[in-house]
Amino acid sequence: GIDPTADPFGQTEYFLVDLISTVKAGPGTLRFGVENLLNKQYATPFNQISFTNSFYFAGRGTTASIGYSIYY
Repeated sequence: GIDPTADPFGQTEYFLVDLISTVKAGPGTLRFGVENLLNKQYATPFNQISFTNSFYFAGRGTTASIGYSIYY
């Protein structure tokens, strides 16, 4: 059953590792990033306090991005 003494807003801890790097390349800047490098399964704090399972979504898995910017 439900524990009436339990914290209704309890949170599960998680630890994510991100790798973000920039390097000057020609006239601009090259950006490279990997979020959630270890592909940890987690739920964000907002999703953890939801009172129904309808809004309980897992966080994003490993996501890579690359970009190039020129400012003038």
